[in-house]
Amino acid sequence: MHDVKVSFKPSDVLAVEAKVDTSGKLSFKVDYTEIQNVKVTANTSLPDVTAGDLELNYAAGGSSFATSATLSAAPKFLVSASNSSYVKGLTAAVEMSFDAASGAWTKYGVAAMFKQGDLTGTAVATDKFDTVKVGMAHQYSDAFAWAAEYVKKLSRGDGSFTIGTSYKMDNSSSIK
Repeated sequence: MHDVKVSFKPSDVLAVEAKVDTSGKLSFKVDYTEIQNVKVTANTSLPDVTAGDLELNYAAGGSSFATSATLSAAPKFLVSASNSSYVKGLTAAVEMSFDAASGAWTKYGVAAMFKQGDLTGTAVATDKFDTVKVGMAHQYSDAFAWAAEYVKKLSRGDGSFTIGTSYKMDNSSSIK
């Protein structure tokens, strides 16, 4: 058996999609894009209509913002934002999630990446800032690249360091 999907676009700003999967679940998705740089999406499914959500996405230049909320009596909210337009080569992002039923932040984190030529550096704090990752990668030449990453789990106090290289011998073989 296969999933069956039907798409309908009645106008330039509205798109509707319905899908029946192999388990018989019926899903609906509606996209609305009338406002410049903004996309609003509503998702739901049958028989469980509380599994749906409403999303709002904004993107312009090097900035983006997204938020979603589940369609239930105790909704969960997710917000994320990123920007790469203020400092050349730098991209930064943040993500947060809130559960209205428990009244608690269930997820939050930040990330940053800096790219200058063939060198890339990253720093990430996830799991409510409990996991910290710092990495670097360098494409030294067309044939040789290396990367390194340090990961620290703060609540456990343990960390790991990984380093890797790759060397392209010819078009069909490489050593890693």
